[in-house]
Amino acid sequence: SKLGTEQTTSAFLIGSHLIGSVLIVGVMAIFAPLLKHESSDVLRQKTAEVCQRGMCLASLWSPFWVATAFISQQIPSVDAWKVISVGFPMALVGLLIAHLLFVKNVNLIEVWKGVRSFSPILPSVVACAIIIVGFSTLSGFTTLQALIAIVPILTIYGLSGKNSNQLIPAVRETYKRARTVNDEIVIVTSAVVLGETLEI
Repeated sequence: SKLGTEQTTSAFLIGSHLIGSVLIVGVMAIFAPLLKHESSDVLRQKTAEVCQRGMCLASLWSPFWVATAFISQQIPSVDAWKVISVGFPMALVGLLIAHLLFVKNVNLIEVWKGVRSFSPILPSVVACAIIIVGFSTLSGFTTLQALIAIVPILTIYGLSGKNSNQLIPAVRETYKRARTVNDEIVIVTSAVVLGETLEI
């Protein structure tokens, strides 16, 4: 990257928020290879910290986060679009504050130059959110139920355009890493159980 340390971390703040809104902690695995092997320890540390800030702010609005699933389970009358309409502006304020507090010497124009590199993924992120929210609203399903119903379909659709040379490694890698999602399953299950318990 031709960006300096501060410009890079600023761009990663926005990028981790966008990608983290769908992939959550998976954003770390995507961003890690973007840093060159000769990157300094300072850059690596700042990048990890800023990715965590950007990713965690996505929990304010993203329908893919356990927080949203918990809300929909605890308060079924609150539609997903209402959570997003309130949470997304709050996330934007949080991103602005994070930028002003931790990257004071980079103006917003320079940040925008770095953020533009993430423009190819923006339509996919927006489309996924709209599909989940739309399905949840029209069907009456909770956000968690909508995720369970729609994500496999989106995954199959995304893989359908791949040739066998790309598809087979993807399926093999998915199968190999599927055993590592135990923690996420425990978190989601615990959130649902907690929601039911609080209703009693």
